[in-house]
Amino acid sequence: HRIPKCLRGLGDRSNFVRDLNYSPELLRHLAACSGLPGLAPHGMGMNLSQTNFGQIGTGAKVDQWHIDSVPYVLVILLSDATDMEGGDLPVARVDGASPEEVLNMVKANKVPPEFIDTAKYPGPGYAIFMQGSRIAHGVTPVVSAHEPRLTVVNSYQTLNPFDPDKTVYRTFKTMDGEA
Repeated sequence: HRIPKCLRGLGDRSNFVRDLNYSPELLRHLAACSGLPGLAPHGMGMNLSQTNFGQIGTGAKVDQWHIDSVPYVLVILLSDATDMEGGDLPVARVDGASPEEVLNMVKANKVPPEFIDTAKYPGPGYAIFMQGSRIAHGVTPVVSAHEPRLTVVNSYQTLNPFDPDKTVYRTFKTMDGEA
């Protein structure tokens, strides 16, 4: 309902995808970026490298404004974004407001432009690592590009069993059904 075109559950079909998600080097690097002693791929296996497709010229957002259902995401750009118009990743921040409040403000068009930052990828292979469950974000329609906007989203969680679990199960039940 939120993403017009995506592919989930690749970790069950690809050793490469599984190895990427569980790479000790990558996990150490992401843990250092997060300031936590350790991270692991999210326990919901359907989150091993969800692939999002941004079709060119359809006018459809690649992804609606939302808050992720997992604590951390690594969004890797796979396609050539040279001269891409659209396909941007806006993130909204409002001091003192919860992520849900910010999301509601965005949907009501009540967030001043100075509180919305746009993340741009320098090129294929670059990634953005963020606390997706704490930041309202979306992806704008791809107006024009050399090829469709293709990203892979890896989900992570802390290894500390005493940290609050930020997983939102109803999202997975809606997206993945009986899978």
